[in-house]
Amino acid sequence: CSGNTVSSEDHTCGTGKVLKANASSINGSLEGACCDAACSAHYCASGYHLKASAAAIAGADDSTCCDQTKCSGNTVSSEDHTCGTNKVLKASPSSIAGSTDAACCDAACSAHTCAASGYHLK
Repeated sequence: CSGNTVSSEDHTCGTGKVLKANASSINGSLEGACCDAACSAHYCASGYHLKASAAAIAGADDSTCCDQTKCSGNTVSSEDHTCGTNKVLKASPSSIAGSTDAACCDAACSAHTCAASGYHLK
């Protein structure tokens, strides 16, 4: 499948596939013999997202292909949560599983009205 003396004879896997880990020891050039499903073809369960290098990882399950979505610090930064108006990320957001204001955010001081005379927002 790969590592041939003439590199043009190496097999190239199709979309959603990657060469098997032992491809250089497999004789032939058939897709089924040379390739495994890539994680990029896998759909992660709710609360998880594909690993950044999913297209290069052989696998078809959440434990191999997916990372738990955290409030911040995800391997795919577009998965990081942005808090709504008058909210800020909780302390240590990269250790909190979630992607909602309820899970990830606290009220910001800007949303508070000081009741006592002589006090003002910090």
